[in-house]
Amino acid sequence: QSLWLVSPERGWTVDGMRESMGDFSMCKTPSKYAARIGQCFSTTVSVAEGSGSRNIFSAMDKTTDWLRVKDDLEDITSRWNGLEMQHSDGVGLIRKEVLQNVIKEVPFGPRDKTHISAIQIRLGGAKGVLVGWSFEQLKNHLKNEIRNFDICLRPSQVKFSAPYMSLEVVNLATRIPYFLNRNVVLLGSHLGIQDGIFLCLQKEMIQDLNLLLYDADHALRFLPSLSGPDCSLVSTLMSMLLAGMKPNIDPFLFSCLHTTRAHHMMTLRKKARIFVKDGAVLMGCLDETGLVPENSVFIQVKHDNGSFKPIEGKVMVTKHPVMHPGDMRMLEAVNIPGLKNMKDI
Repeated sequence: QSLWLVSPERGWTVDGMRESMGDFSMCKTPSKYAARIGQCFSTTVSVAEGSGSRNIFSAMDKTTDWLRVKDDLEDITSRWNGLEMQHSDGVGLIRKEVLQNVIKEVPFGPRDKTHISAIQIRLGGAKGVLVGWSFEQLKNHLKNEIRNFDICLRPSQVKFSAPYMSLEVVNLATRIPYFLNRNVVLLGSHLGIQDGIFLCLQKEMIQDLNLLLYDADHALRFLPSLSGPDCSLVSTLMSMLLAGMKPNIDPFLFSCLHTTRAHHMMTLRKKARIFVKDGAVLMGCLDETGLVPENSVFIQVKHDNGSFKPIEGKVMVTKHPVMHPGDMRMLEAVNIPGLKNMKDI
C-alpha cells in the first residue's frame, strides 16, 4: 500500500490529475475504478509517443513510419445455452515488421528479435496482448478493414478512453518455468490425476534442490529454471559457477545456494510449489487463421538446444488462479505448418 501527497502548486490538483488519466465515468464500483486508475501506473517501457490524434501516433524510432491504430476490430464471439461466449478477449493484432521495430526499443528484448511473436501492452486506455501477424497471411481470414492499419485493437481491450495514445510494452512473450501450486494440485486430484504423480514430481524437485549444494554442473543446469529469488542473485550465482567455483569448496557460494534451496523448500512446503520440467508459462493468443482444430492447441517453445519445435500429443492447459474445473483442460497439441512463425506463445 502507498499514499501520495500532492502539493497544489502550478495548478495541479488531485481531481485534475485523475482527469488527465482518462474518462472513468463508466466505472460504477470502487474496485473497478481503482483497477482502471492502476492501469495507468503499470511498469512499462514507452516505445512510441502520442501525436495527439485518436487513431495515429509516431514511433520513437525516427526511421519508422507513422503507425496507424484501429481500435474497433470485431471481437470473435459465439452463443452457448443462450450465453454469449467471447473468444478474443484481450487479444489484438500488430504487423510482424512493426513488431520487430517495437522490440528494438525494449531494453530487455532478446538478441534475435524474430523469437518474439507477441507483446503485452498498454495503449492509452487499452491493454492486453498484440500478436505479430503478416497481414497478407490474414487477408483471406479477416476483412480488408485491417489492410491499412499497423495495430488493430478489439473493443474488449479498450477499458476507458484516454487523451493520450502512447504505446507502452509491459512484457514480451517468452517461455517461463512452470510451477504447480496447492489449488492446481487439489483441482487436478479432483479431476482424476493420481496423487502419486504429484508426489513423484515433488520428490524429483527435492532431489534437484539437494544436488544444488554439491554438484556444480547440476547447479548450472537447474538454476535458470528456478524463479522466485531475485534475478540478479541467480545471474551472480551463474557467473560464479561459470568461473569455476565449486559449492563444496567455496563457503560463500555454498551459503548462497543453501539460501536458494531453503527458499524453494519453504514454498514447496507452504504452497505446494512444485517445479514441472516439461511445463511452461506462455502468453496466450488467438488463432486468427482458424487452422487449429477444436479442442486443440498449437505450442512451439524453445528447447535446450536453442531450436524451436512444435509439441505434439496430449497436454494439460490451465491458468492461474484456478477456481473452476473448466480452468484445467486436456487438449491435443498439433503441428500446424502455417503457424511456424508463432514462437513461445
